[in-house]
Amino acid sequence: MKVENKIKAKKEKYLLQQNRIKALCLQEKYFCGHRKITDLYQKTFNENITKKKVYTIMKENGIFCRLRIKKINIIIKII
Repeated sequence: MKVENKIKAKKEKYLLQQNRIKALCLQEKYFCGHRKITDLYQKTFNENITKKKVYTIMKENGIFCRLRIKKINIIIKII
């Protein structure tokens, strides 16, 4: 009985973490990676979570950081 309760509690906690991470990614419009999401998670919910755990949750749910295209300013001198 105790083992079943522990497993159930772990699953519930994992689902809660998934929902919170999804909400944070939506709030940041998918411009933040797993490191920044980890910091935001720890600040907003006051709960410790590792970067690796956040990365695996994001990977499982298909949440990826949108890459920004860097603007390149090139000045070409014509001789």
